[in-house]
Amino acid sequence: MKIELEISKDTERALESLRRATGLTTDKDLFNNALTILDWAIEEVRKGHSIAAVDKTRKQYRELRMSVLEHAASAESLSRS
Repeated sequence: MKIELEISKDTERALESLRRATGLTTDKDLFNNALTILDWAIEEVRKGHSIAAVDKTRKQYRELRMSVLEHAASAESLSRS
């Protein structure tokens, strides 16, 4: 399958920055990794889990809030009803 996207210059720069930060060299690799983490996050919120960054030193966490994850969680809870 081939996917073509029209993106802004800002988004193009953000994608290039992500590729550099991760060592990925292609948009395909970046896209596949993004799908992997989104798939995992959706599975976790459907189980009732939170996705969070944990600061073990301070024993604090910061929950990731995204409408796509909230939708997945609520869709799962509705399907159980």
